[in-house]
This record gives sequence, C-alpha cells and structure tokens, in this order.
Amino acid sequence: ATLTEGGKALKGAYGGTPFPIPQSGGEAMWNHFLAWKGSAADTVADLFVVDSNGTRSLSARIEASRVYPYYVQDGESKFDGTHWMLSRAQLKAPARRVGAATVGVFPMDYQNQLFGSWQYMPGQRRVRKLPNVQFDTPNFFVSGVANFDEAY
Repeated sequence: ATLTEGGKALKGAYGGTPFPIPQSGGEAMWNHFLAWKGSAADTVADLFVVDSNGTRSLSARIEASRVYPYYVQDGESKFDGTHWMLSRAQLKAPARRVGAATVGVFPMDYQNQLFGSWQYMPGQRRVRKLPNVQFDTPNFFVSGVANFDEAY
C-alpha cells in the first residue's frame, strides 16, 4: 500500500491492514479507517444524552446499514476504492426526529472520488449534502453533545 502526497489517497490495498508497521501518522490513520468491521452490518442503536442529575433523554434511535467493500470476500476484482458506505441510517425515535435519514460514501481517494454524506430532513422534504461529518464536527445524532470522531 502507498499513500499519495498529503495522505488523502491510499493505493494498492485491499482486505487487510495496509500498514502493519506504520511509519507516519497518515499510515496510522488509514489503519484506523480500514480496521476490521466485517463486510456489512445492520444495527439498531439507542443514543442517550445524560444531564448532570443523571437523567437520561433519548436523543436518537437509529437503524443503520453499513457496507465495507474493502473487506468483501473475493471482491477485489470489483473493488472501486470505496472502503465504507453508510447505505442508510434512519431515525426511528424520538417522535420529533422520525424519518430523518443519512447516507454516506467514503472512498480511499478523497480527492478524486465521490465523497461525503447526505441527509434527508422530513420537515423540509429535501436532501442536503452535509458538511464534514468526521473529526471534531458536532454529531447531530446526539444533539451536538459529542463529536463524530468520538463514536469509536
């Protein structure tokens, strides 16, 4: 595996840890992005916000489907460089947020391939491209109490 200048693209990797002994921060980050999560997953998660008194409030119940083409068995010949796809994350609760949905595409070449996330908001009846939904961006699923990079 090799990184392009700046580490925004990874080439020559499929189905494993691209840098078993990382030599840079970029290599360590790609090892984290491509860590084994299976080849697909369907999950239901309840997310709560807890106040200073210990009272829990349901922020979101999310039904999500994820596909990790990087780890699909015998899929190397069809691999297009998209290492992770959030094919659907739909809010099922609380009632005020039901119907909102998010999709995302995360390629191994952030400069030259389709990259990003989109959200459907039922109140507006439209789909919008989201700003950067990684790193220290406030996570709307938990009402902005945590950042997206705190999910792991």
